[in-house]
Amino acid sequence: MQRLTRDLKVPFKLKGTTRVDDTPVHEAIREALVNTIIHADFTGRASLYVVKRQDMFGFRNPGLMRIPLLLAVRGGNSDCRNRNLQKMFQLVGLAEQAGSGLPKVYRNWDKQHWRRPELLEQLAPSDQTILRLRMVSLLPPETLAELDVRFGNRFRELQDTARLALAAVAIEGSVTHTRLREMCSGHPTDLSKTLAELVNDGFLVSRGATRGTIYYFRDKAPDLSTDGLILPNVERLQKSRTDSQHLHGGSQHLASDSQHLGSLVPHWPALLEIARVVRDKGKAPSPVVQETIVKLCTDRYLTVRHLAELLNREANSLLNHYLNQMVSDKALELRYPEKLNHPQQAYRAKAKDGP
Repeated sequence: MQRLTRDLKVPFKLKGTTRVDDTPVHEAIREALVNTIIHADFTGRASLYVVKRQDMFGFRNPGLMRIPLLLAVRGGNSDCRNRNLQKMFQLVGLAEQAGSGLPKVYRNWDKQHWRRPELLEQLAPSDQTILRLRMVSLLPPETLAELDVRFGNRFRELQDTARLALAAVAIEGSVTHTRLREMCSGHPTDLSKTLAELVNDGFLVSRGATRGTIYYFRDKAPDLSTDGLILPNVERLQKSRTDSQHLHGGSQHLASDSQHLGSLVPHWPALLEIARVVRDKGKAPSPVVQETIVKLCTDRYLTVRHLAELLNREANSLLNHYLNQMVSDKALELRYPEKLNHPQQAYRAKAKDGP
């Protein structure tokens, strides 16, 4: 423990007349080390392994978790592999109540605004559990300086999660509820409340509804049409294109995509209105989604990226769960049927046969 924490910076703090040398980081590392030992499968092939680097602490123990990772991180659940070792560490004051160790590690790491701990299981070359604690700041100094200029003292007075959300917007241009959950361990309900308060207090503005809500700085929000509908966002469509480019070819076709997008702009508010029945719902019935896709693709070709933007769905999900099947069922037709992976592949509602 002394070797692990020897180089950690300890702020000067008194408790009465006694200096306190134990920080949340010390506590997190201690909990991680104890957990590594008491949950190890000492009959396994791997060894206990602890790594200390300038930017990371790593802990590995043989054996897989005995409860799901999500439950372990939430806390309150424990199935200790070595109960006598656990009891020993509790008796000497180095272990807390069963099921509280990992939540404390995550909570104390969050307090530093460092990247969330990584907890994973590995099957090869042998069963093992790995915990990585990276000392990589989610609030770089330059970002804090930018937010101080933008909001003044109001920013410094916010709670940690609210400041993290604003930092995400400053760095990435926007934030969503899902993205904020990836960055911190707050309860989803609390995160929703935090984002709503940031909007009410004028820090952010929101676009979209329910699961699809995206939060921006007021001067960085997407342009709106006259009826308040979001116009197509070229940057987001290009990102969607990048995410699914293995399905459609290389990035050299982005320029052509943008040209196609430009031709859709005059019709975009009407398309968004058609898509609203799916876009504004976290989960819509499959028949409703299919019917909406047909309406959007009537008399026009739309790419998977355009449909993903309109419906506020992942491109890969639309392709795998709807578009491929709808082409097979002849509800949609392809722009390039002879080349399924054409980079400009698009979909149009198949014309109904006349009487």
